[in-house]
Amino acid sequence: MKDIYAYTHTHWDREWYHPFETFRLYLHGVLKQIILDLQSGNLPKFYLDGQAIVIDDALELEPELETSLRALIANGHMSAGPWYVL
Repeated sequence: MKDIYAYTHTHWDREWYHPFETFRLYLHGVLKQIILDLQSGNLPKFYLDGQAIVIDDALELEPELETSLRALIANGHMSAGPWYVL
């Protein structure tokens, strides 16, 4: 029997078939739900794409998320990067 590994993650396009501001609003809602799910234990870990700019994009809309994001990243429940922007 072989092991199967799965991880929860997102790939986030800052702009594609909608303008940047529209995608940023979607990102904000998605990120808030991910934070809630990680804090409640409903989600064990989450990989937030290969770019960290999405964190800055969300914090521009709600700077208060920074404390939660820093804590989740510090304790290994969330990861982002290693690139700032792709």
